[in-house]
Amino acid sequence: MKSTQHIEDLTEKYIDEVLTEKENEQLNHLLKNSTEARQIFLSKTHFDALINESTYSPETNEVKEPATHRTASSKLSPFVSVLALAACGVLGFFLHSVLQEKDADQTHAEKSLYLAQVTHVSGGAKDVLSTGLYLENKLFDFKEGVAEITMFSGAQLTVQGPASIHLNSLDEIRISHGLLSLEIPQTAKPFHLITPGGTIRSSESKFGLKVTPEGTVETHLFDGLVDFMDNDGKQLVSLDGQQALRVLAGETTRISLQPHLFPGMRGTTDNLIASGNFEQGIIINTNKFPQSFNQWSGDIAEIVGAENGIQPTEGKGMLRFRQTYNDSTPNEPKHSTTSSQVFCFIDLKKSFPNGIPEGSQLVASCKVNRVAGDERTDNRFNLRLSVLSELPKGTSDTFQSHFESAASKSIDTDSDPSTWENLTVIMNAQPTTQYVSLEISALENIHNSIEDTVELDGHYLDDLKLTLLKPPTPAPVLVTSL
Repeated sequence: MKSTQHIEDLTEKYIDEVLTEKENEQLNHLLKNSTEARQIFLSKTHFDALINESTYSPETNEVKEPATHRTASSKLSPFVSVLALAACGVLGFFLHSVLQEKDADQTHAEKSLYLAQVTHVSGGAKDVLSTGLYLENKLFDFKEGVAEITMFSGAQLTVQGPASIHLNSLDEIRISHGLLSLEIPQTAKPFHLITPGGTIRSSESKFGLKVTPEGTVETHLFDGLVDFMDNDGKQLVSLDGQQALRVLAGETTRISLQPHLFPGMRGTTDNLIASGNFEQGIIINTNKFPQSFNQWSGDIAEIVGAENGIQPTEGKGMLRFRQTYNDSTPNEPKHSTTSSQVFCFIDLKKSFPNGIPEGSQLVASCKVNRVAGDERTDNRFNLRLSVLSELPKGTSDTFQSHFESAASKSIDTDSDPSTWENLTVIMNAQPTTQYVSLEISALENIHNSIEDTVELDGHYLDDLKLTLLKPPTPAPVLVTSL
């Protein structure tokens, strides 16, 4: 658990909109896993809201993002200072009361805390919600569109409008009407959905839920187990496997399972790289650029087994970077280059002949490792994902004439060869995106070896993946009765 001061510092940076990517990841992790972090986050963002108007309007039931147009370090007028001090006293008493509640009953504890984050929004839902917005235990509704909500308990909700939902706690929501697809992971506590017809309780399941304004409730179970209870807590029906149930005025009816009635949840494709595990038999060419898709080429590298105290992440092979030059430039002095690069080109049209779904993201990831070495051992790796209009055609060709967009990330690795470290790059994909390039580099960032036979002491790459993260999609069959 991070210190209280660290959580406060991250929250102030969130308010000031100066969080780095790494700090944002830390804040999300803390909000998901720590009650204390959520309480600190709430107190600071609410304090800022008292100065910059409320984040929540009771007249409209509209949840807004915590105020960010005024920095946490801004000076206060004497009047506002007095008001803020008074508010802090009330808020301090409130938080003290919250802290006295037992954690065991998660359903009824944690009042007025941030419980979830909006991870995707489209269509008319953008009028109410925005991607990245943290949600309290408040009511929100929208007339159309789709919103993906990730609860800090781990549950995933895809909600299609028209819908009206109230987040009660980390493991409980109340739905007046709407269309939902839900995934409850194994790590989450039992999740409760309160509807006009009763309460649904579930753990480790995937199901669709339809609630009409007239009070009809349909539960379509795709996988797992759910229990349906009446409003007095009496269990009515259990669904196991692929089953569906309709509840109206206390009467339960078994109905046919219809997955197509519900919004599609975010999905990830299989690995689009056929040779990212670097097992024996994979060839690493030294022609600068690959001559065809799903092949590797670049500077001098090779596939090796376990060596230098480093084990492959899976299987028996991994890639070892050797030199910072390739066969196309054998006469260049070795000290003129400081990066050992390997490339792979992927044709997305082969996997997506009808184009990439709008709103998708490309996710590239890999694991890197190195020997401990000494004070002159280089430690930096870089992963770069590029979108190209067409492929480079020869050793003298460059990306410049074909480049459309790119995203990259570097890491300075530790000196522990027993641990692999992760590199991940995410970028938006357009429906017309066809060619992408993956470029992984080991860099001479500490010592540029000039005379050494082997420029890199022992730098390795394994488990390279490229996947497409597809956004949630609305149900193709519109439900007009909602």
